[in-house]
Amino acid sequence: MTDGIIWFNGTFVPAATAQLPVLDHAVQFGAGLFETFRTWGGRAPLLPRHLARLRAGCRRYRIEFPASALLPRAETELPRILQELLARNGCEDAVFRYTVTAGVAPSGLPSGPYRHPSELVTLRELPAPPTGGRSLHVLATRRLAPEFLPRPKSLQYANALVARWEILDRGLPAGAEGLMLTPEGWIAEGVTTNLFFAARSRLCTPALTLGVLPGVVRAVVLELAQTEGIAVHEGIFPPTALAEAGMVFLTSGTLGLAPVARVLDETGRPLAEPATVEHPWFRRLEARFQVMCMPEMTRRDT
Repeated sequence: MTDGIIWFNGTFVPAATAQLPVLDHAVQFGAGLFETFRTWGGRAPLLPRHLARLRAGCRRYRIEFPASALLPRAETELPRILQELLARNGCEDAVFRYTVTAGVAPSGLPSGPYRHPSELVTLRELPAPPTGGRSLHVLATRRLAPEFLPRPKSLQYANALVARWEILDRGLPAGAEGLMLTPEGWIAEGVTTNLFFAARSRLCTPALTLGVLPGVVRAVVLELAQTEGIAVHEGIFPPTALAEAGMVFLTSGTLGLAPVARVLDETGRPLAEPATVEHPWFRRLEARFQVMCMPEMTRRDT
């Protein structure tokens, strides 16, 4: 929606006219953070979790906000902005991105906190599920160590961009996700997703100490698994562990819980074909997630 309406520093404006100053340290050094999430029925039920992560990242980046800024009062103000953006762009639901930049500061590395951040909220269409199920491809591009742990969702996104270029250069199908390994060869995460799989009667996911993003939906799945009595193991796994997995799925603020139908190694050879959508754990977790995100619709369906 490059020709759509966005929210920028308190005003609704055409996306094509919004401009950041060249001396914003987001432009100079990539100093900024963002959250990506979607709406269900016009609501963003996971918004408080996204805002908590965004605020934590801003504290690490020393980005401070005046009382008039959006982030200090986002729980009450941002839902109204989302509704307005949906209406102005003619959407029922969309994927939103809330970005905070460090703002204009003297040239060179900072000598004190950032006190003039910029804020913008943009949106794009919801992605369509891939035809024939989602495929996951092991990439040669490695997930490098982040700026700090736990990894922030920052504007320093070059690692993911390089992984995305690999997906495009390899001509992988639309909707395919790439699986990034650590430099040591352990499973890390998707380019824009967290990974879960079932193995040895446990729900497994890579540990945050590997530098993976502490995803909002990742945390929700861990909570739901505990509620369902499903044993969870956050650990270090080789990619061959996926060959024995009866279930593989991805999580993100955009996709929710996305089942994987095929896993392929770096050469394109099949590594696994998990029956994820039929797996009882996936069905239970997906059902609970839907109740969390769309309680009104769930009540109508029942």
